[in-house]
Amino acid sequence: KAYALVKDKKEPAYRNQSANLINMYAAIDQRKQNFDLAVERYLKAGQIFNETGEHLKIIFSYYNLSGIYKFLGDTSKMFYYANETYRIATQSQDPVSIIRGLIALGDAYCLVKDYDSALIISKKGLQMAKSQDLTFAIGIFNNFIGLYFTNSALQYDSAIAHFNLALES
Repeated sequence: KAYALVKDKKEPAYRNQSANLINMYAAIDQRKQNFDLAVERYLKAGQIFNETGEHLKIIFSYYNLSGIYKFLGDTSKMFYYANETYRIATQSQDPVSIIRGLIALGDAYCLVKDYDSALIISKKGLQMAKSQDLTFAIGIFNNFIGLYFTNSALQYDSAIAHFNLALES
């Protein structure tokens, strides 16, 4: 019902509300693993946000698109949307959004086993997450660093220490 009230309105506030609702529907489709419809909806929401100048809100769509393509094994699209999430977030200078972009990139690098790049991203993200007291992000970045120590540096004590830090956050 909510979408029906705003979908045909032309004013930016209504269009933004429409895009927010489309994002929510896409998230539901994503959880139901209806990825084709989720992708279509995330892209539609992103287009509306772009048209109305609400670029920061596109981050939610692109972050989730990166996750969908990770799940589907399309590393090219996964990296595209992870990079776009980070690029838009950096332009916004919003620390929480930048952290979200770094998580998307770190996750992508870990998937393709580029642990050296994941480490660079994770160190930056960990520092930012600590300054914002974002325990969930602190845990994610410690997990990525643990993967680096497990798979690249082969320093298992350091890996365990970072996995423990991930669990504690």
